[in-house]
This record gives sequence, structure tokens and C-alpha cells, in this order.
Amino acid sequence: MNKDRIVGIHQPNFFPWLGYFNKIFKSDFFVILDDVQFPKKGGSWSNRVKIIISGQSNWLTAPIVRNYTGVKKINEMEFNNFEQWKKKISKTIEINYKKAPFYFEVEEFIMNLILNDENNIAKYNLKSIFDICKILDIDYEKIMLSSNIPYKGTSNDLLVSITKKLKANIYLSGDGANEYLDETVFQESNIDVKYLNYKPKKYDQYNSNEFISGLSIIDVLMNLGFERSKKLLTEEATP
Repeated sequence: MNKDRIVGIHQPNFFPWLGYFNKIFKSDFFVILDDVQFPKKGGSWSNRVKIIISGQSNWLTAPIVRNYTGVKKINEMEFNNFEQWKKKISKTIEINYKKAPFYFEVEEFIMNLILNDENNIAKYNLKSIFDICKILDIDYEKIMLSSNIPYKGTSNDLLVSITKKLKANIYLSGDGANEYLDETVFQESNIDVKYLNYKPKKYDQYNSNEFISGLSIIDVLMNLGFERSKKLLTEEATP
């Protein structure tokens, strides 16, 4: 009997939440969509994420260059006011997490990632994703770029095409994707769809009276440190 081969596909998020890394952990292949269109308007997880700021869940945002015509792919996008926002974000994290239990253990690691001198959004995010995988003992060699895979189509067809190229039979979808995912397209190619539905165990968060879910991996590391974060990665809350 052939072993199941699971593919996870996601855009290169900006300091993503723990569930992003759980998806990498559970996948045999994890494809980062670096060559799909960046949204011309509105926010994107490629340049923003939430952390606890003044006791509340708030956006940590890196400004991007938007004064372009036509469309651009994620791997063609660049940050705006690069040096300025890096300093601002570093200071925001220091102010809001300096008294967190493991701030001084993870400070250098996180700050080095934030101060990375890469200006391309995709490359910058890839650097942090790879390094966080290493620190959490996740096999980062399973990660590949969609720009290196000769896929076809868009939307559901794109996901199916990549999954087939990797000779996988299971597509691991993220939470909430069932709103736009057409499972029949996958079924026609003999691909099963499984949903992550990852709900990590709650942990004590500095500067918050109630647990706030879905925050950046930065929050996890600051509150739990490296070793406990590795453990939480594979643990899930009891339904």
C-alpha cells in the first residue's frame, strides 16, 4: 500500500502564527506561493500580523511600495521606508514584551529576523520562516517555492496542479478555506482534501487577562521560549 503524500500550500506570511508552522510540520511537501498576485488594495498576511499591543490584539504592519501600475506578484513586491519600519516594529515588540517570561531568551533571534536587510517581501518572509522552522526543529527542506514548480491554472486548479506535480494524494487546507475551496475539483484528480483545524493549547500570555488566539509566532516564543514552543507546536486543545 502506497504511503499518503500530503501537500500544504500557503503564501509567504509575515511572522505567521503557530498554525502556519503546524501545517508545515504535518505536510510532506510545503509549497510557498511566491509567484501569485499581491492584492492591489487592502491588507495582506504577507506584510502584517497581530501581536499583543497595550493588552489588546493589534496589527504589526510593515509598509509596502504600492505606487505601481498593473499587477505584481508577491516575489516582485518590496517594503517601503525599510529602515524606519524595522526600528518601529523592534521598539513595539520591546515595549510590549520586555517583561514577558522568555523575552531575553528569544530577543536576539527575533530582532535579527526583523532587522534582516532583505527588502523583497517574499525573500524577507522566507528567511524568517526558514529560521523559525530550524529553531522549532521542523524539517525546512520540505519547503519549496511555487515559482520553481511548472503548475497550471489559478485558484483551485492551481492547488490541484501543484499537488499533482508533487505526486501527492492529499491536500492539507488551512482553517476557513472551505469558504472558497471546491472539493470536487480535487476529487476529479483523485486528491483528498483534509482541513488543518489546528487549535493549540492555551498558554499564559503576558499583558493579557484572557487568551488571544491567532497571534504571531513572536507571541508564542516570548511567552514560552524555544523548548516549550516546540512542544506546543504538536499539541492541540481538547475539543
